[in-house]
Amino acid sequence: MFYKRRRVCRVCERKIELDYKHPEELKQYMNRVGKILPKRATRLCAKHQRRLAREINRARKLALLPYTAEKYPPCPIPRAKRWRISIGLWGGWSIAHSVPPVRFRARTLMSMSRGG
Repeated sequence: MFYKRRRVCRVCERKIELDYKHPEELKQYMNRVGKILPKRATRLCAKHQRRLAREINRARKLALLPYTAEKYPPCPIPRAKRWRISIGLWGGWSIAHSVPPVRFRARTLMSMSRGG
């Protein structure tokens, strides 16, 4: 029988002090987009995860850390295939499937329905 090995909090184990004055330490607990990683990814106990979030927010308010990254990382799927995946068009190839859908502005649709 296998037993789940108990995880040890990285901060408790290494005696790290989480502080907003050290943004380079806090950056390792954020993803590329700038979001705080969840507890299961950071491997912190609940107490230190709450403290981490508080210190990251303090550093953000003092402009030591960004709220978000400059841009989302580029998508590996080409733009032409991306819209097919999002609306689920994987049937046979036809002109409807090879041309992206046309988007109208709400004002244009309303003026068309009123007749003018």
